[in-house]
Amino acid sequence: MTRPVAKREGGWVFYDAPLPKPTALHRHLIADDDVAASLLRLSASLPVGCKYAMDGASDLRVRVEQPEPPEAGSATRMAELDAGFSAAASRLSVAAAAKPGDVESLTDAPAQDLASLCRETAWPFEQRPDGVLVVDLAVNGSYVPALVCARASGIAIEANVVTQLPDPGECRSALAALLLRVNGAFRMVRAVFCPAEHGSQAQLEAPLPADASAAELSTALGAVAVAAQHCAAEAQLLAHSAGLARAYLAGVAPIAIPRRRQQAKVQKTKVRPKRGPKSSPTAVVGRA
Repeated sequence: MTRPVAKREGGWVFYDAPLPKPTALHRHLIADDDVAASLLRLSASLPVGCKYAMDGASDLRVRVEQPEPPEAGSATRMAELDAGFSAAASRLSVAAAAKPGDVESLTDAPAQDLASLCRETAWPFEQRPDGVLVVDLAVNGSYVPALVCARASGIAIEANVVTQLPDPGECRSALAALLLRVNGAFRMVRAVFCPAEHGSQAQLEAPLPADASAAELSTALGAVAVAAQHCAAEAQLLAHSAGLARAYLAGVAPIAIPRRRQQAKVQKTKVRPKRGPKSSPTAVVGRA
């Protein structure tokens, strides 16, 4: 996969590139799951700022994004961006060896003073005995807390939206399609499928580097809160209602044939009616 030119927009610097055609992706993805669910599982093992996403035309993409760095740290951040894109691209090539539920785990690191950092953000929180911070994201209509803790890779910010994934089928496919669209719609936050105590779960996360500032932590918590506000209730409904899942999937272009490519194919095969009384509109539609 060729790395695109970095873009700058609204205080962000990012890479955004289409994934290979889904037919080519299938041989790299995890067995016993569909394309969308597999990409969400793989997203959980990517570096900070990296994710797989779906855009408004149902095209699958890889995105790597970070806030625009100051001049002093620009070279370092761009190197991190390059490394993130390479990791996201190469992760697909090794996915075939992974099994459902296999996601790189994060090892707890020595405790950081996250409580003091979180106090600077003004987000309300409680600290558990194990040092994990529980932040109330103030999502309307439901309680969606974010867990903030120190990990070997940096600072983890995680909020569960579905605590137990449904079995493979319409509900899981609809949930995965929704969450891939969340990845395409919101900066800094990514939706993932990851292991849980019993099975797997769906969560929103916004991992940060270990040296993140209070401002970055506040922005990350805000990003998770906004995404949760827009998808937490819907995710629960799709995960538990086959009827709603079926209706949602019916309104989304098939991931196996993204809408743009599907339209292009129709346009190429469309036949213009011949002039004269023998032409038939019905015949033309049938051949299109």
